[in-house]
Amino acid sequence: MKSPYGPLLSLRELEEQQAESRLVDAVREAATAEAEVTMARRARDAWIQYYLDQPTDSVDTAGLGALLARLETTGRDAARRLAEAQRRVDAAREALLERRRQREAVETLHTDLLEQAALSVARRQQAELDELGAKRPGRESGDAR
Repeated sequence: MKSPYGPLLSLRELEEQQAESRLVDAVREAATAEAEVTMARRARDAWIQYYLDQPTDSVDTAGLGALLARLETTGRDAARRLAEAQRRVDAAREALLERRRQREAVETLHTDLLEQAALSVARRQQAELDELGAKRPGRESGDAR
């Protein structure tokens, strides 16, 4: 017996695979954004350490202020991209869980229907065997051996 849930199950499996792929992409994007944040912080720290190691009279405070402001802006932008990437990871994870739940629901319906059909066929076959056994010659309807 073919189940009407078969094509729907195939669709749900495909949707689940696509959701898994989107989650992998989102996680990769978040890892890249996290690396950008780390690099921005290290660059800022390195410049600060560089200027701290210089004699005080050789430091151009206006240049240092502009550089640190640019590095801070870069760090904040990277942190914003990371936060957005993490939100996309959360959304992709939720979408995957929903697709998985939908696939499992259809899979359960499909399996239950196939099991019910198999049980029905087995019962029908047993009823036919019982009927054939009752019609055997030499057996009376009231014959109890």
